[in-house]
Amino acid sequence: ALHAGSPSTKFAPGLAGSGWRTFWINADDYVANSGVAMSDIAAVHKIHLYSKLGAAADITFARENTIVYGAADAPTISIISDDGYKTWFDNASPILAARNLRAGIAVIPDRVGYNSTFMTWDEMRAWVAAGHYCHTHGCRDGLDNLSLYPSVADAVADAVWSRAQIRAQGCAVDGAENVYIFPQGRYYFDNDVYRRDLTDALLAEGFTAGRCTWTPQTFHTRHFNDAASRMILPIMGHGWSSTDEAGNVATILARIASCGSYGYSGTLMFHHLVTTPATGIECAITTFTQFMDDVETQVITNGVKNVGMQRQIDDLVYA
Repeated sequence: ALHAGSPSTKFAPGLAGSGWRTFWINADDYVANSGVAMSDIAAVHKIHLYSKLGAAADITFARENTIVYGAADAPTISIISDDGYKTWFDNASPILAARNLRAGIAVIPDRVGYNSTFMTWDEMRAWVAAGHYCHTHGCRDGLDNLSLYPSVADAVADAVWSRAQIRAQGCAVDGAENVYIFPQGRYYFDNDVYRRDLTDALLAEGFTAGRCTWTPQTFHTRHFNDAASRMILPIMGHGWSSTDEAGNVATILARIASCGSYGYSGTLMFHHLVTTPATGIECAITTFTQFMDDVETQVITNGVKNVGMQRQIDDLVYA
């Protein structure tokens, strides 16, 4: 697998933040198959890559001395806020920017600009311009989840319509709109968690991944490429607890740490960011800051990649 990200200061001093991109492959495999000495890897600017389909492709880098090094299975953390609330845009944006972290918003298109609770399309475009993402969410007209539609076809039409609005408003970037965030985590009909007709239909419409709230699974892998798995990726948290928020926060912090310690990948989910939470979909700004501090630590110290969810299940991971 080939991974692209920001230049490593360890292997390319002075290039970080310059617009150069580091390409990561398994160094031992590269040396074994290319004949290039480990000591010369830093000078390599062309590699041979086999795609997932098995076709060979030569990749020539735009500049010399692009670094080819690193682990083939770097863990990842994605950050997503559901629904597009104004409190998220106002409060998360500076916290993320200060740590150079990227996040996604799961957009309910017919709620955008609906009232002062929700972000406007101008704010969505500003969000994307700042380097973040917009994922597809729902449902239309206040319907709670897709399983309440009379048919799978109706549910898929809702998702396709919502994605089309993101594209029409200029908020589609890096294929992030092809990630479907299931409202209330419901990816199935008739209370049958083993049904795959809805997820299969969304895949057929070009959606590439999906997120649910399936428990007890907490972590997921970028390499879930089968229809039964890539559309039901789980979450690591957060949901505010009125009875034991301290324990809740400690659990999520431990999951963030596990991404770096054990090479796991996972997704953090949020809704509102407020000063004092009162409901399960609210998170204290101070708590969110603590989470982001820990994500940043995992990125810096343990090689975790902060990516959009669209990159967690593909071979190409953009940091």
